[in-house]
Amino acid sequence: MKTSIVRGLGHSWAGGDDTVAFNLSKGPDSSAVMWEFFKHQRRPSEVGRDAFVA
Repeated sequence: MKTSIVRGLGHSWAGGDDTVAFNLSKGPDSSAVMWEFFKHQRRPSEVGRDAFVA
């Protein structure tokens, strides 16, 4: 788990486009941070999933 707090950002999307509502270019690129996490996550294979069905 990783938490990033950017002071003054409020509830805006960090690393976004300043011309879009609730987006600020300030801070880390939130989309890139999320992708870095999710690209390493995998769904179980069909065989593996069936083994857990009762």
